Amino acid sequence: MDSATGIDTHVLDRIKLRLTACVRRAHEGDLGPLEWCGMFTPHREIIRETWEATCRGEAEMLVAVANRFPVGQTWIDFSRYAAERVGLVWAVRVLPGLHRLGIGTRLLEAAERTVREREWDEVEIQVEPGNTRAQRLYERRGYRVHDDIHEKLVYTRPDGTTARSRRHLLRLRKTLPPPELAA
Repeated sequence: MDSATGIDTHVLDRIKLRLTACVRRAHEGDLGPLEWCGMFTPHREIIRETWEATCRGEAEMLVAVANRFPVGQTWIDFSRYAAERVGLVWAVRVLPGLHRLGIGTRLLEAAERTVREREWDEVEIQVEPGNTRAQRLYERRGYRVHDDIHEKLVYTRPDGTTARSRRHLLRLRKTLPPPELAA
């Protein structure tokens, strides 16, 4: 028993797990599971809107799937910075408990390839200034701080209430290598 938490820490058994995941484009059947057992249910409208943008060719939703369940996800917005031909990567998420296994890195690599498939040369990702772990990952992948923004987020939760928030975000950009060097 851990005296600080009161939790029984006696190990009854150990199981070594082997997890194989594939990164692919999302399909409509992924939308419910992307709520991650209720963790992102309040964002159902955002998930649906992003899917609709994907169907119009304005976005792309990528998932890392293990055992037929999305354990990671990232989305690409092709409309916000279309005039600059910059793909905006956002909603980079890995299921808690599976962090630091390379899933986020693989999702970023797939997102960059997806932007490159459009023959666009730059990709942007946004991160909250306090999320230093994510920022370090992005900087290791070649992203550099471009500037920062303050944005309002407004969406309707499944219960019909409106959620409103203000966020301060760092904008990081990366120039993608030419296609012949990216392979």
